Amino acid sequence: MLKIKSKFNFSDFLINLIKGKEPDELTKYLNWIKVCDELMSNIYPPIESSLKITQDEIDRDSKLNFSNLNNWQLICEEILDTEHSHIYYQKCYNELLNRGKSKEEIIKMRKFAWLTAGWLNYVKMLWEWVCLDEKDIKLAIELQYSSSIITAQEMNELLDFLELHK
Repeated sequence: MLKIKSKFNFSDFLINLIKGKEPDELTKYLNWIKVCDELMSNIYPPIESSLKITQDEIDRDSKLNFSNLNNWQLICEEILDTEHSHIYYQKCYNELLNRGKSKEEIIKMRKFAWLTAGWLNYVKMLWEWVCLDEKDIKLAIELQYSSSIITAQEMNELLDFLELHK
């Protein structure tokens, strides 16, 4: 039987987990990429809320003004561990569109944020319950570089993307 060797071996991961050996940083990151790909396959902004949201919450969210948040705060709202109504996320999305971001740019920004700030928040468990923004994304990129997950060139490209969409 032919065995195909991939960068991630799920059975090795489980064996190491059972033995108490934690997966290395690269393996964790590769797993996180898979999670992000699944998250990105969901419709955004969502057309309905995944939790029971009251009409009062929907009414409140429809009156929110996000003009005081920067682009990365708007993108990172969905990464926080607080679930909001679909109206809330639609308002974030609309604010980015009003600022001249295209649908394609928003998709790229979301994936970028999940791979950086999301990784920092969920994989590294550096919980931030109030706000995530470009400072957190920059910290994530620096940690990914210092952990040898990304190269210096990749780090610079990521930092350029961060600055481009500030």
